[in-house]
Amino acid sequence: MASLAYTRGIMRILDGTILLESTPLKLALAKATYVPSKTETDLLTFAASEADCDNYVGGFGGSSRAAVTATLAEETGNDRVTTRFSDVTYPGLGGSGGGANNNIFGYAVLIREVTSDADSIPIVAFQFFQNVTTNGEDILVKFDYDFTNSGNLRWNV
Repeated sequence: MASLAYTRGIMRILDGTILLESTPLKLALAKATYVPSKTETDLLTFAASEADCDNYVGGFGGSSRAAVTATLAEETGNDRVTTRFSDVTYPGLGGSGGGANNNIFGYAVLIREVTSDADSIPIVAFQFFQNVTTNGEDILVKFDYDFTNSGNLRWNV
């Protein structure tokens, strides 16, 4: 599996329900067992695989579903529009010593929460280059790391 965009999320961007630069968006972490599908229309499938390690509070309205901002840029020389998302740090996830509640993460999922997971919108599942195992240290989700100014979502024209 690789990173993917959810059709419902893209539709809500195109119909104006989600305005990338002004609609509140969040980033949530999914375990490596999560198998995202482009046809997911809500967060119920995702929620079943959402992180549940020590110091991660998931679920609808959970404090670990971190707010992110998006910046759009027109790149006329490349015939595209790019979207860049803010980085997120999840402090002290899991625990050290092997006895704590740890997770192995496979994805960071961009979401739009509405009133519950049943009507919230998945937008993009970003697959990590390799699975990330918690050990009590901070987890940094750093966007655009190797692709400076290329954006995380690209709209080719």
